[in-house]
This record gives sequence, structure tokens and C-alpha cells, in this order.
Amino acid sequence: MAGRGRIALGAGLLIVGLTVAASVQLVAAPRSQTPAGRAPGPIAASPVATEVSMPLDARLEALRRELDRIDAELADVSAAARAVADSVRVADPDVQRAEHELGRRAGDAKEAALPSSLAAAASSSTAWALIQPLETVSGAMRSKDAYVAALLRALAGAHRQEVTLGALADSARLLRWELELRMIELERLLSDATRATGDGEDGASSPLGSVRLEIGRGQQLLGLAERADVDLRMASIQLSTREERLLEQLKRADATGQVLQQGMANVEALVGRTFPGLALTAATSVLGVLQVCPVDQPHSYIDDFGAPRWAGGYHPHEGNDIFAPEGTAIRAPFDGLAVQTPNTLGGLAVTVYGEAGYVYNAHLSAYGTLGEVTTGTIIGYVGNTGDAINSAPHDHFEWHPGNGAAVDPFSYLNAVCLLESETANDASRS
Repeated sequence: MAGRGRIALGAGLLIVGLTVAASVQLVAAPRSQTPAGRAPGPIAASPVATEVSMPLDARLEALRRELDRIDAELADVSAAARAVADSVRVADPDVQRAEHELGRRAGDAKEAALPSSLAAAASSSTAWALIQPLETVSGAMRSKDAYVAALLRALAGAHRQEVTLGALADSARLLRWELELRMIELERLLSDATRATGDGEDGASSPLGSVRLEIGRGQQLLGLAERADVDLRMASIQLSTREERLLEQLKRADATGQVLQQGMANVEALVGRTFPGLALTAATSVLGVLQVCPVDQPHSYIDDFGAPRWAGGYHPHEGNDIFAPEGTAIRAPFDGLAVQTPNTLGGLAVTVYGEAGYVYNAHLSAYGTLGEVTTGTIIGYVGNTGDAINSAPHDHFEWHPGNGAAVDPFSYLNAVCLLESETANDASRS
């Protein structure tokens, strides 16, 4: 169900990557009666504002409880904003490791695909000399896939942080509006207390003193709300910068992937020219090139070549899926060189290069014999690794005649798999 592990950039990929499960821990929403994320609506009037006939001390106590609640919720919002800001500033270790690994492997792949290195491999008398450049470039391509996957996870985490920051900003604005309303009520209460008690009773324990203390407390909370708003704005700017940096890294990874693809094409061309000493041409794409069915019985397959696929970005299906019980043997359909070529989409995968081209098998549960193989050698076992994790076990089988583009393998499979099926049925009837 996978191609050769290519990950295309663009809106489609980005949307898929952003749904991936994320490695960045989100901050819990504040413990608020008005949860973060809900659009601020009309603020309910305080009971104090409508019960002006209440005694002064009862009105003061009601306002004190309101400030207590706002204080606690504002503390939650501020703590959550600081936590998000701290996480934005910290570099993602998964991205750093994947980037470092890609840099190392891409350098090795560039060296392995140099004309001088390929010439040395071609002049060797052993097939194992051809495995090294194949595995080196393939390993770099897998590292590129892993790096892209890490970047997409980081972008998904940044998107969730952006949503969280927006929700926290809404909560902070709502709390500030509530504070401003309560301050108006406190000023009204101060005026009423002044008229009721006179200016003579102005001690800290007097009604006037208590009201003034709460007004001072409210002003402090307004200052905290303003600082929280500034912190949230700064975190949002830092997050935007981080997202831009991740997108730029994705572009560079795509460019590296294109270089690796060209390097792999050069290495595969070398294998086609030198193994087993015969030149490859497009004329090799004739029926009968497959000598045995790639997957043992029982199995089933249909002609789904070209069917739409969306994993890793939209692409047409480049093979036929051969469904079989997990662990069913996958065999080399001709003499050649079997090389493990795992990747993000295909999971465990193996490519067999022969004189007429190569076949690619993906989603294996385990590898079999690698290196020089003969027709019928077990090179792996059916599974559902890679993007087939939620599918029934199967072998994604591709046929690339002359080491060129994939062609519909249906007729090639029928030439060997149907014959084997009929032979097996005859044997069971006898």
C-alpha cells in the first residue's frame, strides 16, 4: 500500500503530519468557571451590583469572594502561559537527533554515490560490494523519512500550542473584564461606605479601610492580568518563529530527499549494469520474468495498481497488494540481490535486484535471507508494518522492469501465481 517511502511536502502532507500523534506535552487548561477556549461572552453581573440594599459588610464579603476566584483563575492562566512559553523555547530533542542522524547518513550516501565509489563497487568481483552503496543510500533515505516525521510531529505540537495560547488569551481577557467590573463595584462600595461611616473611621479594620484594601488588591490583580497578556503575546510570537523554522527545515529535508533519490537511481543503475553482467533495457519488460509467485499460498490479490492512496500525501498505488496470513513466506521471484530497504510508509521492506529489473516488497513482519539469492529464496514474511498498521497483513508488491518506473504487475503475478494455485489445487484433489 506504500510506494518507496517518499514524503511529499505541501498542504496535503502538512495536514496529514499535523494529525499525527505528538511528542510535545500540552499544558492543562486553567481551572476556570469559564474554560479557556470558549469565546468571551457577556459578563454576568456580580450579585453585589444588583443587591445594593445589602449591608456594606455583606457586599464587601461578596466582592472579596469574587476577587479570590479571579485571583485563583488568573494564577492558573499565568502558570499555563509560562509553561507553554518555556516549552516553545526548548528545542525538540527528537528533531535534533533526527537532523543530526540525517546529516551523518546523507554525507555517507553522497560519498557512496560518487562516480569513483560506484566504479570501485562495479569492479569488485563480489555481489556484496553492491550491497554497501545500496544500503548506505537507502539508510540515508530512511533517516530523511524519520527526520520529516519528527518535524511533522513538532509542527503538530506547535499547532496545538497555538490553540492553547489562543484559549488562554481568551481566558485572560475575560478575567480582566471581570476585574474591571468588580473595581467599579468596589469604587461604588467605597462611596457608599464613606457616606455611611464618615471619614473618621478610616482604620485598617474599619469598613472604609477594608474596602480600600480590596481596591488595592484588585489593582494588583489588574497588573497581573496585563503581564499575563504580555506573556501570552510574546509566547505567540516565539511560537510563530518556531513554526516558520520548522517549515524551513521541511523544505531543506525535501531538497535532501531529492538528492538522495538521484543517488539511489545512480546506484540502482549500477546494479542493473553490473549484476550479473548484462545490460538492462526497457525490452526486458516481458511476461515470464517472474519465476515464482512472490507470496506463498494461501493468498489473494486484485489489480489495484493506480488506485488512490493518501498516506504521505496523495499518490497512485504503484503495485498490487497480495493479502495472506501474517508470517506467510515472501520469496525472491528470480535470481538476484536482496537488500533491506525499510522506510516510513513501507515499514520493513526488501528489494530484489535482478538482471531484468527489481521488485519491491513492503509491510513485512520480518526479514528472511538477504544478499545473493536464488529463485524461491525466502526473503521475508508477510506483515502490516509501516502505513499498513491498521490493514490486514499483505505484501505490497512492485515490479520495476529495467530499473525504471513501476508497472502494473497484475499480469506478471497471474503468470506465476495462478499456475501455482492450479497446481496446488490439483495436488489437493489427488
